[in-house]
Amino acid sequence: SWSSVELSIPSGAGPLGLAVYPGIDSPQTNHLYLLTQEALYDIDTSPSPWTFARILDQAPSTAHNTLNYRCLAVGDDGFLYIGLTAPNTGVMR
Repeated sequence: SWSSVELSIPSGAGPLGLAVYPGIDSPQTNHLYLLTQEALYDIDTSPSPWTFARILDQAPSTAHNTLNYRCLAVGDDGFLYIGLTAPNTGVMR
């Protein structure tokens, strides 16, 4: 069954990426990972209400480029990837 959940995560640019990936504290349970321009959040959907933790801030060395932190994906190798732009090229790597 479906239900409505309200979750307020602050961001100046809104959500930029969302992925399902094993939880940090509970690898046997999948969590939602939300990428914003400022940080990566781990959202635990098992409790009610849902909880979240800010787990990775954008590094100051990448903050100058607004194309950084624009995508989030689980790779074929099973790792979670955050898109970064190669310096002066505009190419995602």
